[in-house]
Amino acid sequence: MALLTALSSRLSLPEYEVPGQDLRIPLRRVPSRPRGGFVVANVRPSG
Repeated sequence: MALLTALSSRLSLPEYEVPGQDLRIPLRRVPSRPRGGFVVANVRPSG
């Protein structure tokens, strides 16, 4: 149980960066999403 408690606190709030990107969403396409997706960089566990 102690291991789960330790992991949950480290994984609950990861640190990450969102680089500049074009998040415009074309409304003519279904399902609608940004053309390039959503990029997340430098993901690290908190703590």
